[in-house]
Amino acid sequence: MYKVSLYIRHVAACLLFIGCMFLSADLLAQSQLTVEGTVITEDTQEPLAGVNISVKNENRGTVTDTKGKYSISVANTDTLVFSFISFKKKTIPVNGRTTIDVVMETDQIMAEEIIVVGYGTQKKSDITGSVGSVAMENVEKLSGSNSADMLQGQVSGVSVSSGSGDPGSSPNVTIRGLGTIGNNDPLYIIDGVPGDISKVDPSNIESIDVLKDAASAAIYGSRASNGVIIVKTKRGTKDSGSTISFDAYTGVQSLDNRIDLANREQYNTISKQMYNNAGLQPLAYTTGGGNYADTDWQDAFFDPGIEQKYNLSISGGTENLTYTIAGGFYDQEGIATNTGHNKYNLRVNADYTHGKLKVGESFSYVRSNTQNLTGGSYDGGYGTIYQVMDMLPHTPVYDASNEGGYAGPPHPDMPKSSNPMATQGLTTNESQSDFIQANVYGEYDILDNLTYELRFGANVDNGYLNYFAPTYYTSSIYKREVSYLSQQRSRNTETSIYTLLRYTESFNDHDIEAMAGYSQERSVYKSSNASIDDLPSNEIRALSAGSGSASVSGSIYESTMRSQFGRLTYSYDNRYLFTGNIRRDGSSRFAESNRYGIFPSASVGWRINEEAFFNVDAITNLKLRASWGKLGNQEIGNYQFIPTISAGSNFINYVLGQEQNIYNGAIVTNFAASDIKWETTTSRNFGVDLSLYDDKVQFTVDYYNNVTSDMLVNIPIPATSGSSAGPLTNGGEMETEGLEFSARYSKGEGPFTYNVRTNLSTSRNTVTKLGFKDEAFTGGYIEYGTHPTTRTVVGGEVARFYLYETDGLFQNAQEVQNHSSSNGLLQPNAAPGDIRFKDTNGDGVLNEDDKVYMGSAAPDFEYGLTFNANYKNFDLSVFVQGTYGNKMYNGTKFLTHRTDRNTNYSTDLLDAWTQQNTDTDVPRNISGDPNGNARPSDRFLEDASYLRLKNVQLGYRLPANFLDNYGVSKFRVYLSFENLVTLTNYSGFDPSLNNFSLFRRGVDSGLYPLARTSMIGIQTQF
Repeated sequence: MYKVSLYIRHVAACLLFIGCMFLSADLLAQSQLTVEGTVITEDTQEPLAGVNISVKNENRGTVTDTKGKYSISVANTDTLVFSFISFKKKTIPVNGRTTIDVVMETDQIMAEEIIVVGYGTQKKSDITGSVGSVAMENVEKLSGSNSADMLQGQVSGVSVSSGSGDPGSSPNVTIRGLGTIGNNDPLYIIDGVPGDISKVDPSNIESIDVLKDAASAAIYGSRASNGVIIVKTKRGTKDSGSTISFDAYTGVQSLDNRIDLANREQYNTISKQMYNNAGLQPLAYTTGGGNYADTDWQDAFFDPGIEQKYNLSISGGTENLTYTIAGGFYDQEGIATNTGHNKYNLRVNADYTHGKLKVGESFSYVRSNTQNLTGGSYDGGYGTIYQVMDMLPHTPVYDASNEGGYAGPPHPDMPKSSNPMATQGLTTNESQSDFIQANVYGEYDILDNLTYELRFGANVDNGYLNYFAPTYYTSSIYKREVSYLSQQRSRNTETSIYTLLRYTESFNDHDIEAMAGYSQERSVYKSSNASIDDLPSNEIRALSAGSGSASVSGSIYESTMRSQFGRLTYSYDNRYLFTGNIRRDGSSRFAESNRYGIFPSASVGWRINEEAFFNVDAITNLKLRASWGKLGNQEIGNYQFIPTISAGSNFINYVLGQEQNIYNGAIVTNFAASDIKWETTTSRNFGVDLSLYDDKVQFTVDYYNNVTSDMLVNIPIPATSGSSAGPLTNGGEMETEGLEFSARYSKGEGPFTYNVRTNLSTSRNTVTKLGFKDEAFTGGYIEYGTHPTTRTVVGGEVARFYLYETDGLFQNAQEVQNHSSSNGLLQPNAAPGDIRFKDTNGDGVLNEDDKVYMGSAAPDFEYGLTFNANYKNFDLSVFVQGTYGNKMYNGTKFLTHRTDRNTNYSTDLLDAWTQQNTDTDVPRNISGDPNGNARPSDRFLEDASYLRLKNVQLGYRLPANFLDNYGVSKFRVYLSFENLVTLTNYSGFDPSLNNFSLFRRGVDSGLYPLARTSMIGIQTQF
């Protein structure tokens, strides 16, 4: 028995020893297992740097390098967890594998969960105001260097329209339509401080958030009545190593649309018909004699231009330090001769964390150079594009016998039009800007839930304008016998500093965040101007070289603002939400008695889907929002509350005594407005957020109503008062309301993924008070301050078109006679073929009182739709945007249809009314236009609704396993087309151009047209 027992013990010991050997070997194998792999994104199949890879339930891990690669030692029974911001977390068992490649899926909700708001951030689920976010993956597909252009069609309620297509020009940006007859520009916040979005290169932007209602924008008080756009630039990622990126594209821009102008033969036909109908002898140069050119002035003036852009950046970070350094160059040759724009930019962002302290900086430098359109006028003058329309085809472009080398009219009876090629080719009209934006900040965690922040920012813009007109000759009228040089230098310095405390607390189901702060801002603008003529040579362009009339002037403006502000947010059980803001601003632009204004707001939200009674599986989020608040507007200019004096000008100096000495004179340039106060907008907003099917489908709807009171307006006064402008008063009121809708759908499974985003907005404004006697504002002048087309009065929109109403053409003499009253013929100079104008008020007289309102440049609604798709290594992006219901007054049609001048004509006039051609809407051709067919009327008012295929881009990414052989983590090549197709009934150059002046919006007075662009580009990463 003992032996058996001993034997059993020996066997057990042997088995235990053998088992321990196998177990030890297995454990040893586990400790030595190395897993490697590559992490890429599902959407783009590109390597993803900085992905955190941890062993589940253990405090160890690693991160992917710049090529998305990783290596980690694990046991074969371990589980790896892959996580990265904006992507869904992945948990993958090792199961003895040594290679695990991972595809990370974009978490749309996580990617947009954090929204940048005033002086902080909020979770999107906690937002109770109206805040829109730009999908940066859409913006990155667009070309250009002005980030404001990229906002078009991206966010509901944000309207972006080009005032003109000039290279380097900034668009008109409004949020929720017009809220005042003054300045409607939104406030831009760049990395926490006020700035200029046009100075931020789109490739450097990480996020753009738009604060649209008072609840979200009131924290910025007096500068927020037009909305706030918050831009956050890219910063490095912790523990991510270094990533080098290089992007480039080049393309060709060309004129998208042409005006049908008469050639020489067609012009002769039209002109002879005009003079014959007037009983006059035709012009000599139209009767076939003479050897004249047949110039297509649009072909001569508009040429394809090259657009190119290059960006290089390096970013990364360690455990405590993150950084991004980026530089770029952009160059755009204008499609109009001798116009263009280029820009150099450099940006350095860095953050450093040490324990409870975090410090950082943002620095950027931008140098821009622009060759401007000379003679361009958007306020009733006679711009260069008008000159292109004017020129007779009989005139050649060049004439070597003329000084300057450009031709003038070859016949003395021809109109003495200015040769636009000479205007643009000989004149130097350039502007330059050196812009520096810098801000530094520090944050310190006093307690775990109490943080102190201090930030200082400065923007310095050094401007330079250089205008030189050499001596030249093209005609007896358009010539310059002495050269002229003008230069201006300016500096605009804006500084700001703010300090704040932020407190957070969570207990049970309650979440509270409170913030209080103080800020100061200062702006100083200085400029000096000098001009002189009669320089000794066109090659010597120095102010000191001139010997003719000289002029020197300068200006300085300064303003300051001091503010206190606070915010309280509260959430109960993630269901009931509240946000309250208050800000007190004091501005030097107002007299001491009205210097300070208080701007409060409050908003609430209810997440119905978090309620216990709510049990709809398809709905993942349903939130109701409501807000109220007051916002201010101080953008009125400086020193309005005191009388300003101008002195030293040649126009107001005195010449006295026998020796005729010059003594400085002075005049009051405006009356004091000592009682003006803050313009205040009261905003109300109601919204619904809805998400379905695990957030694959999302909808947002908002209704808003904004009422602006104490609107600042200039009261008209007679010129004999001695002031150049009427006194400013709080004499206006305006109401604006509208609806906003946005939707998104995304499909993220399998090799084919796609997402669709769309938005639609409406906005309608009504002026409810204007001055003390409901004064009217007239504008929209077409030519040299004549032919007004818009009028702003109480009860209507800003800048409605105010025109004569046409009623077809007179077909015979009897119809002319029948168009009469007891006072006689309504149009005594009319004849068959002329336009019949309506006597709308029925007083028997046709005059200005018969003009009627005919809509405005504001659309009934505007929209945008973006489609993004990925299939394996291919990607496609399509962006469509447009407007509906907006009108445009076609100034180029007015110019080329009028017959009271002998400049060039539209080919439409070949279809003018005659006894044999009565089925037409083009009136008879008659020299002098005795009936006034060209008067401002609905004849030239057109529907400017349009649908534009704004951008199409097709890209291909080289496979990662191929790039690994060359040390490259990403290489993408793409073809892109912008402004590819525009569907519209507008007959001018472009229906999307909106002019710059508020009272001239929608008046096309020869605006620089937008270009169609075709380009090829690459995106690389190392």
